[in-house]
Amino acid sequence: MATPLLEVRNLCTHFFSKAGVVKAVDGVNFKIDAGQTLGIVGESGSGKSITAMSIMGLIPSPPGKIVDGEILFKGENLLHKKRKRNAQNTWKRNFHGISGSNDLFKPRIYGGKTDGGNDHDP
Repeated sequence: MATPLLEVRNLCTHFFSKAGVVKAVDGVNFKIDAGQTLGIVGESGSGKSITAMSIMGLIPSPPGKIVDGEILFKGENLLHKKRKRNAQNTWKRNFHGISGSNDLFKPRIYGGKTDGGNDHDP
């Protein structure tokens, strides 16, 4: 059996404050094979963005921390890998949904030129 492109096992990301602990993500599991697409859906506040930010290494610490789990990319646990401080630029080309669906139809500017937004009719 081939190694999944991305596998998340028992991901738990918590935020710590004087008021207590917020378990933003608690026990998320999924795997994606090469060529597959995964859509994460859920109610507001259900942990979709925190799951994606955890995978990309963008959880602000403090107050956030991945307290348990594994994030395997091509079999390598990203949690054991030293991450670059500017991880956001690394993932910029691959994840556009993080900023919200309302941005989908807004024009984007690249090098002073706009792409005019999405070419598809909503």
